Amino acid sequence: MNNVRILSPTENLIEKLISELVSHDKDYSRQIVVFPGKRPAHLLRKLLAEREHCSFFPPRIFSIDEFVDFLYSNLLGYRQQILEPIDAVAILFDVHKSLKSQLGQTSYNTLDVFLPVGLKLFKELEEVMMANHTINYIKEVLHNVEFAKFKSLSNYYENFYEEVTVRGFITRSMKYRTVAEKFEKFDFSKYEKIVFAGFYAFTNVEKIIVKKLLKQKNAIIIFQDGIGLGERLQSIGIQFNGKQINNPTVFGKKLYFYRAPDTHGQILALTAELNRRIKAGDKIDHSTAIVLPTSDSLFPTIHFPLSLFHEDEYNIALGYSVKRTPAFGFLINLLDLVIGSTNNKFYTSDYIKFVLHPYVKNIRFRNRSDITRIVFHQIEKYLANEKPKNLISIDSIENDDELFNYCRQAIPDISNEIDNEQLKLHIKGIHNSTIRKFLEIKSIGDFSNKAIGILNYIFTNSTASLHPYFRPYVQKLMESLNKTAHSLIKNHKFSNLANYKIYLQHSLEGENVPFLGTPLRGLQVLGLLETRNLSFDTIYFIDANDDIVPGKLRDDMLLPHYIRKVLGLETYHDREKLIEYYFDLAINSSKEIHLFYTESSKDGKKEKSRFVQKLLWKKQQELKTCNATPFENIIHYNVNLENTKPVKVNKTPDMVDHLRANKFSASQLDTYLACELKFYYQNVLGLKEKTELSDELEAKDVGTIIHNVLEEYFRPFVGKKLSEKDLSRSRLENIINQMMESIYGKRSEGDWFGHIVLMYNQIVNHLWEFIENYQIPKIQEEEILIKDLEKNIDIEVNEYKFSGVIDRIETRGDKVFILDYKTTSDDKYLKIKLDKLNISDKTTYRDAIGSFQLPMYMLLYGVSRKVPFNNITPAYLFLGRNRIDKDIETSLGDGKKVLKSIQPIILNIVNEICDINEPFTPTEFLGKECLSCPYKTICGTMWVKGWGEG
Repeated sequence: MNNVRILSPTENLIEKLISELVSHDKDYSRQIVVFPGKRPAHLLRKLLAEREHCSFFPPRIFSIDEFVDFLYSNLLGYRQQILEPIDAVAILFDVHKSLKSQLGQTSYNTLDVFLPVGLKLFKELEEVMMANHTINYIKEVLHNVEFAKFKSLSNYYENFYEEVTVRGFITRSMKYRTVAEKFEKFDFSKYEKIVFAGFYAFTNVEKIIVKKLLKQKNAIIIFQDGIGLGERLQSIGIQFNGKQINNPTVFGKKLYFYRAPDTHGQILALTAELNRRIKAGDKIDHSTAIVLPTSDSLFPTIHFPLSLFHEDEYNIALGYSVKRTPAFGFLINLLDLVIGSTNNKFYTSDYIKFVLHPYVKNIRFRNRSDITRIVFHQIEKYLANEKPKNLISIDSIENDDELFNYCRQAIPDISNEIDNEQLKLHIKGIHNSTIRKFLEIKSIGDFSNKAIGILNYIFTNSTASLHPYFRPYVQKLMESLNKTAHSLIKNHKFSNLANYKIYLQHSLEGENVPFLGTPLRGLQVLGLLETRNLSFDTIYFIDANDDIVPGKLRDDMLLPHYIRKVLGLETYHDREKLIEYYFDLAINSSKEIHLFYTESSKDGKKEKSRFVQKLLWKKQQELKTCNATPFENIIHYNVNLENTKPVKVNKTPDMVDHLRANKFSASQLDTYLACELKFYYQNVLGLKEKTELSDELEAKDVGTIIHNVLEEYFRPFVGKKLSEKDLSRSRLENIINQMMESIYGKRSEGDWFGHIVLMYNQIVNHLWEFIENYQIPKIQEEEILIKDLEKNIDIEVNEYKFSGVIDRIETRGDKVFILDYKTTSDDKYLKIKLDKLNISDKTTYRDAIGSFQLPMYMLLYGVSRKVPFNNITPAYLFLGRNRIDKDIETSLGDGKKVLKSIQPIILNIVNEICDINEPFTPTEFLGKECLSCPYKTICGTMWVKGWGEG
């Protein structure tokens, strides 16, 4: 056919196209050029300008979608509103409700659950429409599908498009079919030439348009030879008699392969290669492209290789998913917060996660964003340390004077200029403009408008807008929300808040943020399909892995593969051929190609693309070798894997003065014995592990509750003889209920979630078991008088101060018992083994002394009350054991003998701690002490993985 041109892969498509165009005194406007996409139009205009060396009238240049729109609107004069996917779902849902045979039967009877499947259904119905079959043929094909849900698809198809027409809308596929049906009516005589260039795959409707176009005398279609082109040409009636290239040639090309351990290794290798070229003085301009087949590696590319260039020296023509932007994450955080609320109370952890989002904590207060950051971080500390509640209300935060006093203490530079009321108003304003907006949502439209309002508030009041990508992220997100705010489903209300999150996630599927740039200047960063119709001197291809190029088999389609094939829809194999064709063109149209990929030898989950493998095989054939290794550049990280041990810390006079004034506790001595550096961080530097807010109940929380409950339960009996009649279950339940309500809110108001109720029942049952099976039998055996509870005692021995809080002190006859509650069950780590102890040998202390706790309590009580040590019996009560009886009481044995051995050691250790010549040294038992130590990042012992000895 005279109007068909087939170029070799090495020919420049745009240059060949220009040779087909005719200029009439610098005027090309009577010619039409149609490309598969929009990008080649920029290069065509640039090359025409270079050809003319002056101003000119360009041809009318369209993408295929724009060309169909032009024919439909301008030549046919139709003006229907294009149907947005979210509006299509609304119409489909109406159709769905009217059908007797429904997808999923009754599974999708509300819009809430229908929305995700509705979006998929619309997409596949559009594909069926583009297949250009009659409704009878579609019914015949779907009738053979084994699954009943697919047999109803023809009813959706027929009723949906009828309803779209009745409502005055038009879809993309309907436009294409209308243009294809009326193509003969178009008068193209006023155009000298109509050029289609760079196409490969066509839908059935597009095939009709192309076939009819070929009948026009002024039409030209330009293809580039590549893998699978002959089959595609035959589908539109073109017999391709030339030699099709089934295997790309690599001989004579500069072809480089890079195998890296991960994507970041690929990016670093690319950075090194570009840096080498820059240092060598090579020109890197629009003739060089970085191809990213997935946007996952876009930001690593921006932060590393593109950081070598000025912003106007590169152009990004690749979309980035809206769902991966911070703006989307911000709305999801807010929705998670309100979804988890009950009676306008929120999980504390969700609240903190939201207010510490960079968009929120950088909201300005009097033109200063640091004030808000300080306040929210102080709120986090306050809620974690002072008010450990599972649920909080924002009203309680806004009206807590103690909290705002605490916040003001952290901003001393202007604390006198800011009072509590000003801070309250600021925080309340943030709550009103964000959280409270979503507490009541009337409809989808209301949700969308409120989300837009929240994003506008952040844009206006937060420093987030200073981020270079904030505006395009938020703008695209607001555009999508605005479509919904004016959509056919705007008045629908979801059944619960969680469904608004699901709607947001599904409605933004496929929405991408475009990056602004200059397409004709600088290094080009493109997706694989953006390379269509373009030629580059050098290509750097990232992520050339098989799971990306061609990609994995899709499993989210409604129509089975074999039905798609019968209907003429794109199948996975068609998609693979299309990717291979454009990959082939990109390789063959370039002079120098760098292919980067990841391979995993351990699990085999990552392997090079099958297309890259073909190139390697071809390279091996040409050089007659079976070994691919010489052609691959293996990327290695230069990582120093030496595990360094912590260094000792020398003492200063100020440290010693501080330590001599310290009140030493048993836990401090235990810590020193375990690791002197840990003692130094805790008690000299005063570093504390950050208290994390969590919705989960930790063992220490339960332990604190139990200690407080037992103190409250036995407090009325201090100084009195314990009596069985005083120990009632109902009083225990009341105390536990009050204790937990003070922490987790009123039970009657629904603040208790399932895990809190479970914990309440467990504590009640376990502590009553303690009363019933331990305490009452003890009372029956002997007279017990409680002398004190949670007693804080301070003493001084040899000029050193010692301190401790004893859980319970009681007398049994003439003996004093010091009791310490333990919510664990194991006593091994607390035992003192005198037979292993050598007072003069410090190395024996660790194995012999499980804890200084009970000996210290004996020392504290005996010295403060002048009670002989042989009258004191120290014991643990192990409340964590499964079986509660009298055996939970475990004493140290002969307390006087134990203290006689331990007291000198206590004094020896304190002397050592206060000795300026004795540095703080790291533990010898790294495997045991460092694994869960909060200071391991300071010491650099994160490498410790097990219970070995370092």
